Amino acid sequence: MSGLTFESVIRQQRFPVVIRMRNPPLFCKTPYMEGNRAFLQISTRKPIWNPQHKLWELPKAWFNEIVRKCAQRWGTVYVIQPYNEMEKCARACWEAVGLECNCSCMGKNHGTGQPSGRWYEISDSCAISWEGESLRISAIHAKNNLGRVPQP
Repeated sequence: MSGLTFESVIRQQRFPVVIRMRNPPLFCKTPYMEGNRAFLQISTRKPIWNPQHKLWELPKAWFNEIVRKCAQRWGTVYVIQPYNEMEKCARACWEAVGLECNCSCMGKNHGTGQPSGRWYEISDSCAISWEGESLRISAIHAKNNLGRVPQP
């Protein structure tokens, strides 16, 4: 999956792309299919179509559910979200339940309970502030679709 770029993932039309930035809203680009608005709607709030960028704007709180639904419907979904190289991996990441991960492990240890290897916990929490951030691109596969690697 190396060589994925933001542009190549956004331009491909085979799989949906969910983009979570630090600030709302959540963005979702789906392959055209009749009924996408109804499919993406989780509560009484409705997805908003952004005609300029040709994607849906959704409440940020819908992130986990939208990724799950898209993976089930299309088999694979690309997730683009920020991470901060200076934000160190810690127990909060290891015990996470959802898909949001901002730390430097880029999701490798996310929700694992305790990563393998030699980790030394210095304290329960550690705060490091750094303004620079990058975007991480992940391909999330439905359980019955793990063998298929998407090509942008």
